[in-house]
Amino acid sequence: MSKRRSIILSVVLEGRSQAETARQYGVSQAWVSQLVARYRREGPAAFEPKSRRPKTSPTQISEPTVQTIIDLRQQRPPQPNQERPARILGMKPILERLPRPRILAPR
Repeated sequence: MSKRRSIILSVVLEGRSQAETARQYGVSQAWVSQLVARYRREGPAAFEPKSRRPKTSPTQISEPTVQTIIDLRQQRPPQPNQERPARILGMKPILERLPRPRILAPR
């Protein structure tokens, strides 16, 4: 049985106080309170860890921009001592933030 399941059941089913449960399991009372509130909101889904992944990525590069860079790279690979097409277009910051897998020309 997971720790979070034990904590939730201790408060909800056994009727223990959140403070007592927090002391028994060596966690903060705030976390116990969050777990119990989530259990009351979501039911058994509260027993599983919740994703911390952000719902949005406001700085994410748009798909058309990514595709443009990839197309430029494939059309004309950089020559020695010559700048890459994306840098010519002023897209250096975009190069660093492209999602993986990156398509890179050999150096």
